[in-house]
Parts: sequence; C-alpha cells; structure tokens
Amino acid sequence: MADVKKYRSIFISDVHLGWPNSQCGDAALLLDSLDCDMLYLTGDIFDGWKLARRWFWEEDHDLFISSILRKIDAGTKVIFMPGNHDEELRNPALRGVLKKLCDRYGVTMCKDTIHTTADGRDILIIHGDQFDDSFTRSISASADRLYNGTLEKIRGMGRPKKVKKEGAFSLSRYFRKLAKGTVDAANTSNQTYLAVIREKVKDRQVDGVIMGHSHIPCNTDDPAFTQMPDRFFYGNCGDWVDSMTCLAEQHDGGFKLLRARDELKHHYDDDRKKLAKQGKIDIHPKAHAIRRWAKDLWAPKQLPAHEIRSLKSRPKHKPKP
Repeated sequence: MADVKKYRSIFISDVHLGWPNSQCGDAALLLDSLDCDMLYLTGDIFDGWKLARRWFWEEDHDLFISSILRKIDAGTKVIFMPGNHDEELRNPALRGVLKKLCDRYGVTMCKDTIHTTADGRDILIIHGDQFDDSFTRSISASADRLYNGTLEKIRGMGRPKKVKKEGAFSLSRYFRKLAKGTVDAANTSNQTYLAVIREKVKDRQVDGVIMGHSHIPCNTDDPAFTQMPDRFFYGNCGDWVDSMTCLAEQHDGGFKLLRARDELKHHYDDDRKKLAKQGKIDIHPKAHAIRRWAKDLWAPKQLPAHEIRSLKSRPKHKPKP
C-alpha cells in the first residue's frame, strides 16, 4: 500500500454494520491508509434496525472494527456518538454498562460534542437525526425499508457496478433522500436545509456543524460551494452504503472530503481486504468481543428449546368446512 496520509482529524459516519450492503471493508481499507490525532464516529456505525430483524456479520465487519482498534492502539483519540439506527446506545438504562465498555476499549462516547479546528473554529459534531422534523421521524422507518429493499433488488441483479456521472439519476439515491427527509445539501442552488440547521444550532454559538445521517456528502470549505452568511461551515461525512466518503481536517484547519474511489484507486490490487481473505492479516483480538457484544444487544432472541418443542407439538389449526 501507498504511504499513510496524515490528517489532524477524521470524521466517518453511517457505516451501517449489520447490513449486507455496507461497504465496511472499503471503509476499513481507507482508515488504514490514514493517520489522525482524532477519529470521530458520528453515528449509525452499527445498524441496529437491520440487526434486530436479522443478524448479519461477516469478516469485513471485523476488519472495520479492527481498523478502529488499531488506531486506538497507535494513540488516536476516538469519539463515538450513536445515531438513530443504533439509538439503543442512547438508552439511559445502558449508560453504566456502556461507560465500562468504552473505558475498556479506550473510546469516548457522547451524544454530541464541540471540536475546535486548527484555525480556531468551534464545530458541533452530531449525528444529525436531531434536526429531523416530526413528520420525517414518523415516516423514516417505512421509507428506510423501501430504500433498503430497492437497493438490494438493484444489487441483486448481478450487474457490474458502474460509476455514475455527476448529476445522473439514481433510483437508490432517490429513495435514500426520501428516507432521510432532506434536500441535497451539495446543491449550491438550494441551501434551505443548511439554513434550517444553522437556525437550530444558533444557541450553541458554533461556527459550523459536521454530521452524517443524510448520506449526502458535503464540504462547504470547498471553493466551489456558495458560502453561507458569516462563512458558517457545514460538513456531511456521507455514508458507506452509497457515497463511500468521509471528512478529514487538515493541519491548517481546512476540511477535505475523501472519496474511496479516489483515495483507494492504487490499493485495490494489493489491498488488505484481499490479504485478509487469504488469511494473511489477523483480526484485532478485541474485535470478536465487540461482535459478541453487538449480537447480545441486537440479534433476534431465539426461543428456548423447550418452547420451540412446545410450538412444534401443537396441533395445526384446520379450518372448518
């Protein structure tokens, strides 16, 4: 692999561990190609909605967890905040257990936090579902299932993946926007969503917001973006189902949007995913423990054996003639 790129901070969200469509192996590969002082996991790292319906966890999931654990071992400070898909972790009843778990693995957990950039800006780091209105919250689960089903149908057709041109229509992206109840924040002709966010955080007296949730990557530090009043910063990490992006803070305080298709284009022939499949890379020893913890929390609970036998022994109901 190429030389590791160094950044001050990395922000990654919406990996959705537990969903077969998660590209968490590529997320692991990208993290391993980066070095940072601080790593923010800004929500929906786990997908409890999917895991609670059907347990799914494969080697790529362990590779992603291992990448984070190796960052911690190397001295990176990791800050984790739950999102709406892993909202069980916001449950006050679990606070004591989660604190012990985070202390054991060297992770700081919070609902949101303020990050001060190298150039002195105070940025609110938050998942972003807190900005949804009540109607969006009421339909989000149904729209999410519609989006998931559409995406799985598309990817189940066996067609090779093609990189879409910028602006090209994407059916899965359409349902993603419907599920998230947001406009495309990267569209410079429509800044309604950014204005709503700015209004909702004005009491926090911050210079900007970094979030995930919408799955729509954005970086208003990009010169191509029409700046908001007072140069209010908005950054969205994107996701690891469709956009495959994360945000990076450079050492001068500016932000850069990292796209896997650009950052990893030289790694695909000899990447660590391929080596892992050949058994040449070890999973971090603590990764399996995190998998077991996630399974205990989210996996559908199987009935005890005696109850299963009881159900099987019941006579089947026959309709009356």
